[in-house]
Amino acid sequence: MNKILSVIPVLLLTMSMAFQVNLEPSRIDVALKAGATVRKTLTLSNTDKDPVQVKVYLNDWTVKKNQKVFLEPGTTAYSLVSAVRLFPSSFVLKGGESKEVAMTMTSTGVETGGQYGVVFFETQPISKTKGSGVMMGGRIGCLVGKEIEGTQKKVYQLTGYKSSLSAKKVGFEFTLSSGSNILLHPIGTLVIFDNEAGNVVYKETLSDITVFPGDSTTYKKELILPTPLKSSKGVSVLLTLDFGGDELVMKELKSIE
Repeated sequence: MNKILSVIPVLLLTMSMAFQVNLEPSRIDVALKAGATVRKTLTLSNTDKDPVQVKVYLNDWTVKKNQKVFLEPGTTAYSLVSAVRLFPSSFVLKGGESKEVAMTMTSTGVETGGQYGVVFFETQPISKTKGSGVMMGGRIGCLVGKEIEGTQKKVYQLTGYKSSLSAKKVGFEFTLSSGSNILLHPIGTLVIFDNEAGNVVYKETLSDITVFPGDSTTYKKELILPTPLKSSKGVSVLLTLDFGGDELVMKELKSIE
């Protein structure tokens, strides 16, 4: 049986948009049996009063310097270009109207691990604007992924831990290197623990850590604390990374006495 792994709100917008469109869902990840086919539906809604011309297409994507980078389909080694079909690939969406696009995802039966992409809905106004004559378009996307059941390999290494701490802010970095054949998207939790009071004084969830198969990334962040730290016995800064499947990594970044 095919199963959806997760649907996580992610909004991808590029260019200025002179109208309003909504896309559901914003992320689809599927665990697929080797040789199987699955069909999913994406729904685009035009909440504006004017009609728009819509073009639907697949891109590859990756991460560079903690930013998403979109590439032509077939660019990456983990591209979905041969596994995804979209219908319809173009249509007119009237004001107040919603339309569904069918995404068919297939397995050749011989591939292993994961393949990933983004389905873009590129929109352009049909009626010309008055005055300056400037026509604004844009695009909105849904991240999609396919992993073959029973073939996922999760191998990674965490190195280069660094941190800084003052009364008002905490900074830290680490490098995550992947030897996996699937996308790594651990959920991080940063906790500042008051050694004197014995309680947590600050907690932050880190949900933007992404590493593709065979890649590595150095994750850097600086957080402003809501209230200054005050402790005569010092504080400890703990980082936890949850890779799923009971794989939990904990590291003490800083301990100040």
